[in-house]
Amino acid sequence: MMAVMTSFLLSLSAWLALALAMQRHQRDVLGRTLPPPRARLLRRIGWLLLIASVLPLVRHWDALTGVSVWGALISPMALVVVLAITARSG
Repeated sequence: MMAVMTSFLLSLSAWLALALAMQRHQRDVLGRTLPPPRARLLRRIGWLLLIASVLPLVRHWDALTGVSVWGALISPMALVVVLAITARSG
């Protein structure tokens, strides 16, 4: 259960970082745009966190099961971030 929770938090953070790397979402959430180097850093952090979010699941189960559970987990996390940004900008 701890592996799922860790992966959950990492993927949620990853999607949030990737969303905040986009100018439109920066304006919606922050009310301003970030400098390009900061946006690039957020994009890199987001991808690293998304890759890291599979590791606890692979360590808990085998690679095939871990990646399958990860695939099922990251989609709802992306939806949570989309809904939160939509609610914030609405």
